[in-house]
Order: sequence, then structure tokens, then C-alpha cells
Amino acid sequence: MKFLKSLFSKHSTLLIVILTFIIVSRLLRLGFPDTYYFDEVYHAFTAQVYAEGDPKGYEWWNNAPEGFAYEWLHPPIGKLIQAGSIKIFGDTPFFWRFPGVLAGLGIGILLYLFGKNVMRSRFIGLVALSLWGLSGLSLTMSRITMNDIFLTAWVILAFYFYLSKRPIWQTGIILGLAIATKWSGIFALGGLTLLWSAEELRGNLKPKKVVLGILSFFVIPIFVYFASYTQFFLQGHTVNQFVELHQQTWWYQTNLEATHPYSSQALEWPLGRRPIFAFTEDIGEKVSNIYLMGNPIILWGGLAAFLAGLAYFVKRRDRLTLFLLAGYLIMFLPWVASPRIMFFYHYLPAIPFLILLLAWLLERLWKEGSVRGRIFVSSYLVLVILSFIIHYPVWTGIPVPDWWTPLLINGL
Repeated sequence: MKFLKSLFSKHSTLLIVILTFIIVSRLLRLGFPDTYYFDEVYHAFTAQVYAEGDPKGYEWWNNAPEGFAYEWLHPPIGKLIQAGSIKIFGDTPFFWRFPGVLAGLGIGILLYLFGKNVMRSRFIGLVALSLWGLSGLSLTMSRITMNDIFLTAWVILAFYFYLSKRPIWQTGIILGLAIATKWSGIFALGGLTLLWSAEELRGNLKPKKVVLGILSFFVIPIFVYFASYTQFFLQGHTVNQFVELHQQTWWYQTNLEATHPYSSQALEWPLGRRPIFAFTEDIGEKVSNIYLMGNPIILWGGLAAFLAGLAYFVKRRDRLTLFLLAGYLIMFLPWVASPRIMFFYHYLPAIPFLILLLAWLLERLWKEGSVRGRIFVSSYLVLVILSFIIHYPVWTGIPVPDWWTPLLINGL
């Protein structure tokens, strides 16, 4: 009840409208295509195997049916959530993807609460929620059976818990879930550990605090990570196989030399370069495409907001601004040095922090009170909405004339 009161205390009509828009825009045509596309041949296929209780989903030595692969390269939490949906609602494309819609909606709600409760501004909360709803990558990645949307949800929830001054062990649980979804969750764990340590070292660091820190940022995440493999052990796998699974995963991730026509370098992501062509189908004189890509107006505005936030922190040494900047850099910069093949969707966990910075900047411009500032903010938001409208067909596979997609993609 306290959560609902916090969510709907004021501006409830506008909030309901925005949430409804987010839900509808993500559920519309969610069952299309009615077969696997892009990495669903790994993730959705393995979620089905999990739902059936088949141990092959964890076993690297098995050969999957032609055109598919058992997805053992990432920890199981994301696939277990998807398997739960399949088990409860049915084995259909709609319900493979439905948990991602819920995770995407949950991230939007968290951004609203972040603005309202942490940044003390309903304006920031509502704008951040809206920008998340209008963000292309948040839309496409919540409509495909992959695990990145869940990682993003855990990361922003961990930062929200920490900055809301919840008991620190709760943040540890969430960080454990992040790592148990994708190993890149360790970026958030390492970043929050450093931020916590820096804050505590400024005061009188008592032994009790040290123990609590070790418990929250080390013991609990490890426990949660091991617990995520409960199905693995219940199926009869041994500790030695658990160790070897992780050796195989580490070897694969660090020695992969594959190439892909839609791979990209991390430094291309902030500008929205190299979107991922995930699906195509000719329908008469029209074509149905799905691109995993961002809303360019939000991405470019986010870069300006990051620079503004950096300048503000240098001038004011503001703690909250530091955490937003750090959250963005923590989830983005490690990829710059990564030797493995990378894709634009790896940028997703950094985007909520970029959106919060952008909402913060728009509020500052709005509250200046000048007509020019308010016209700028209003015009910017209109451009964001227009960009969403014209890109929506190529984010969701709505059939459009042949010239539509090249016009948008080549224009980036």
C-alpha cells in the first residue's frame, strides 16, 4: 500500500496515461513474429527447455536441434523468469516475451520513483518515465526474449535501493540477481562497492560497518548467484560440473573471435550508430522490419545532459549527480575496453541513468522561467514524440513501404 501511495499520490491521471501508453506500445503485436527471431533461437529456446525441466539447458556438451543452441553462456535468472511465464501462461511467442514487457514497465516505474523520491521532483519522475517509454532500445529490448532488460531492471533497482537508504543488504540481494542474470552485472556491484567505500571512508568506518559491507557486497551476492542455479543442482548436476560450466563460459567469452555484420564498438553507442537488424519479412509491396535501435533524439539529448551533469558536479560536488554520472559510466565504460564482439543492446543498462540526467536537465531549463527555456523543452519533447512515431514501425515490425526503413536507418 505504501508503494502504491507513493506511486499515485499526485498527478495520478497523467501517470496512468503514461503507464498505459508504455504497456500498450509494448504489448501491441508482441506475438509478432510468431517464431524465433535474432537471439531468441538461444534464449527463448533455452527458456522452453528450462520450463520442461530438461537438464540440457545447462549442459555445454549437448548439440541442440539445427538452427538453435542451448544458452548456457549466461547465468539463469532471465531464462528462469521467461520459463515461468511459459509454464504459467503457455508456450507461445507472446508469453516468451511477456516478462520483458513487465520488466520494461517496472524500469519505467522505478525511474518515476527515482525522480520523485530520490531527486525530490515529480517533474523529473514524470519526464524520465515518459522518455523511457519513448526510448527505442527500451521498447525493442522489452519485446524480445533476451536477458538484457532484466539486467537493466536489477541495476536501476540496486541504485534506487541504495540511494533510498534502504538496508544495505537489500541492495546486495539485488546486485546478486543482476550478476545471476548477466555477468556484466558485476559492473554495478563493483561500482556501488567503490561508491559505498568512498562514502564510508570519509567518516568513522567502524568494524560493524566493514562487516556489513562485506556481507552486503560480497557474501549475499555470491549466495544469490549460487541459489540461481538451484534447478541445475536439483537436476543432478554436480559441483564439479558447476565449476566446469563456468570455466567453459569464461573461456568462450574471453576467446570469442566471431564476427557479425551488426556488431559495433562501444564508442558508437552514445550516438546510436550501428543498430541491429533483427528481423525482416516481405509482405506484398511492403516490408516488415525490426531494428534494435534507440530514439536518436533521446540519445543525442542524453549526451548533452551528461556533459551538463558533469559540469554541474565539478562546480557543486553534488552527491546525487555523482551517482547518476557514475551509474552511466559504470554500465558503459567497461565495454570500451572489452576485446569481445559487442552489440548496441549492451548499452541498454546505461540508458536509465542517461534518461534521469536528461530529465534533470530539462527540469532546470523549464524552471529557469524564461519563455525561451520552456519553448526549448516543449519543442524537444515534441521531437522525441515525433521520432518515436516515425520509428515505431521499424521497432515493432509493422509493414511499411520499402523506402521507409532505409530513410530512417541511413539517416542516423
